Amino acid sequence: MIHLAFLLHILVELPASIAFFFKPSMTLPRPQPHAHAVIRQYSLLLLSTNLIAYAFLFRPADETSATIAAALAVYHLGPLVRAGSRIGRGEARRVKGVGSPWVHLVVHAACLVLLIWEAGQGF
Repeated sequence: MIHLAFLLHILVELPASIAFFFKPSMTLPRPQPHAHAVIRQYSLLLLSTNLIAYAFLFRPADETSATIAAALAVYHLGPLVRAGSRIGRGEARRVKGVGSPWVHLVVHAACLVLLIWEAGQGF
């Protein structure tokens, strides 16, 4: 059985981690080369969440997979809140290569809901 919540996390965050690593300026409104090392480090942390999600993609649901799903759900609160804040400030324009805040809001909300549901399956 495949766990859709973990798969969605991988599908959303793998391209993001690759983009953050190879094009760190793309994530900032103005290119700031001194921030590239931090963004690249973040990309590796994000990549590690994908590896963890992959490790649980095909495993039966249990308390450990539920805990991992809950932890990944907490992560998705950050991009969700950031997208909502950008929408609230009227910054609903598309950012080159990463979509609009509305896209981020919907995608991260879907990840959050599926991961919370997944967490409930293991307990």
